[in-house]
Amino acid sequence: MASLQLPGSIAGSLVVSARPADRACCCQAEPVVRIVLPPTPARRHNTDLLLCAHHYRTARAALAVAEVAICELPGVPGDVAA
Repeated sequence: MASLQLPGSIAGSLVVSARPADRACCCQAEPVVRIVLPPTPARRHNTDLLLCAHHYRTARAALAVAEVAICELPGVPGDVAA
């Protein structure tokens, strides 16, 4: 399991977990990464999103700009989220 920390990402430890029954937040596909969005003035808490491989690859540039924490889920082959 790899954990990527981007500039400005969430401080502290992240718990990375998903059950086989979990589905991505973006569609009905199996999630491959957990995205943790940092707090904003309008939302004062972290927000987790589970993304499938397709939507993660599509959103990578926007996620980097948003300075999110990205964690690959356990059991996901490394090349799926790459």
